[in-house]
Amino acid sequence: MRTFFLAVNTGYSAFGDPTERAIEFYRERSGNNLYAAIVGNVVLPSGYGTNDVCMRISNNNAWEKLALAIRKKGAIPGVQLSSTWENYVGNKKFRPSPGVSPYEYYRVAARNFTADRIKEVFVDLRHGTDLAIAAGFRHVQLHAAHGYLFSLMLDPAFSDCVEQSLAATSDWLEFLRREGVESSIRVSITTGIPEADQGRQVALDGIFELKPDFIDISDGYYNADKHLIYPSHERVIRDRHEVSLALAQRFPAQQCIISGRASALKMAGPNLNLGLCRDLIANPDFLNGGSGCKNRMLCHFYSRGKAHLSCGEWVNGRL
Repeated sequence: MRTFFLAVNTGYSAFGDPTERAIEFYRERSGNNLYAAIVGNVVLPSGYGTNDVCMRISNNNAWEKLALAIRKKGAIPGVQLSSTWENYVGNKKFRPSPGVSPYEYYRVAARNFTADRIKEVFVDLRHGTDLAIAAGFRHVQLHAAHGYLFSLMLDPAFSDCVEQSLAATSDWLEFLRREGVESSIRVSITTGIPEADQGRQVALDGIFELKPDFIDISDGYYNADKHLIYPSHERVIRDRHEVSLALAQRFPAQQCIISGRASALKMAGPNLNLGLCRDLIANPDFLNGGSGCKNRMLCHFYSRGKAHLSCGEWVNGRL
């Protein structure tokens, strides 16, 4: 079983590039036999961020410094590439206001997914991937979860161009294989939208059939129900863990990353890998036997109107 530090938007960026604070953040968390650290939510060169403090992949040498800092501590440097769309605004509330239809919101966004637009986006993905590889990243993740651009493009509940998007994703994965770079795709088990989740398994089957090196199993669409993305109650965490395991067991040949609070994870299976986020945010030395997340809820900085990540448990003071 491999252990991943999963992608998180830290907000530690300046003009889209990682700051020294970001480099130190990942340096401190990439040891203790961690397999890979995936830097997230990194916007494509011509893409749109989820908020104003997202990093954006570029040829700035700060990206080389970040990849090197991770590699020197023994982990594989990874980067999660993502985009939203023009005029996207993430909901700061954990659930939409009464009368707001997430289903219609995403359907309206997907109306712009023409064949030309999809081709343009995947050209941008290839450009971003080239920049990431040049900087020294050896694992690249496609963010196709949480209701962002690629999740809608690969979801037949919203897009009429799923076949084209799947074919373009397959080509991207083949490019990474030729380059000897690991791949992963982050997916949401459900969207949190009843109208879309009726046929959710069709979307998941299409993505699993692409056979990336890893599938990172998450949940929820951001502007529908953020509680699915950031579960806090122990029962909800356990339920998500069990559903994630059931999905992974349907595809025994596919390596999967199962995420959640480490205290709630009990895994056994040759295709299961552990994904950590909040426990490592709370304690850089977590994998060396330290305590982890205490569910202080301060890490949700965007929802709280803050500019960058913070943690009520980590007392170092640099978060």
